[in-house]
Amino acid sequence: MKNFLKVILFVCMLSVASYAQQYSFSGSVTSTGSAPGRQTSYNIQSTGVGYWIVSYVTTGSPASCTFSLQHAPDNATWSSYTGLNAVTCTSSGVTSGSAQIVDNNISINFSALSNGGTVNYTVQGWILNPATSGSSSTNATIVGPLGSALSAASVSVVIASDQAAVAVKQPTAASLNATVVGTGTFAVQATGNVTQFGGTNISTGTGAGGAGIPRVTVSNDSTVGLVAGSAIVGKFGIDQTTPGTTNAVNINNAGDPCQNPNVAKSNAIINITTATTTSIVGISGSTAIYACGYYFAAQGTTATYQWEYGTGGTCGTGTTILTGAVSVTTTATPHSALGGFTMFKAPASNGLCLVSTGTSPIYNGWLTYVQQ
Repeated sequence: MKNFLKVILFVCMLSVASYAQQYSFSGSVTSTGSAPGRQTSYNIQSTGVGYWIVSYVTTGSPASCTFSLQHAPDNATWSSYTGLNAVTCTSSGVTSGSAQIVDNNISINFSALSNGGTVNYTVQGWILNPATSGSSSTNATIVGPLGSALSAASVSVVIASDQAAVAVKQPTAASLNATVVGTGTFAVQATGNVTQFGGTNISTGTGAGGAGIPRVTVSNDSTVGLVAGSAIVGKFGIDQTTPGTTNAVNINNAGDPCQNPNVAKSNAIINITTATTTSIVGISGSTAIYACGYYFAAQGTTATYQWEYGTGGTCGTGTTILTGAVSVTTTATPHSALGGFTMFKAPASNGLCLVSTGTSPIYNGWLTYVQQ
């Protein structure tokens, strides 16, 4: 029906940032009387990685141990990453860089390690900062003007199945050039020029609703799509003057808080050197704990570890095992679960603990979690 309907649609698009581990390498150094110096250089030119975390296990009780994680554009002119310069490594630990620097080469340089000391290290890199997450939004535009013909400047409109006819107050079919169905109505498929709607001249162009502006009801089982075009008919804004009230907008609020970019993540350090039960995340009121991912270097003799939850300082009451016992080798080996979603959960009003067994177990790393 030519020039019959004018539709203005508003579309919302949200782009989400996500992050995942992009690059890693590991190695081991032992002093024989002088500093080990620079270790193997790696080419990271095409990775885009700029955030780094170094975890290390130190044995032999060296009196001195210092390293720097460094980058270079030419594998020769080396500069240290912020937060990873002259790191003291006389005991095991985890250190992270705080600034995003993307370069061509990366290497770890041990400027000091006293005789008898050994350091096993693992370096992990990310494109985005693994300690934070966020999201951004953008306005979307649709094309127009809209008309009765399907073309690059128009969209299809589906009339609801219970509105097969549109009432028009017109006495004769001849004047309408249409098929009349009953008194005062005509078939939707009829052709003709409609000059009035509800007794008022039809309004054209954009503007507020009112007399002479027909409404279109789209059925709840249909999706209205936009046909590609070059003209802009408008863009939208979200009214969220008082967030959290009736006009709040909740976009992309995933059921899993680990996958929700709008939920801030927290980190807990893992530093265990004995066979015991260690509280990693303590109880906080009636909140639950969602484990989003973990990484640590582990070693020990006939050593194992497993996750559990419960109440009390070290999950001693109502203890429930979350994972099986994972065996650990005598050499420091990375153990990780970095899926970006909830690995396991401690229910409301419970803490999350790591149980270590065996002889001389050593676990150094971190846990990313949400507590809510």
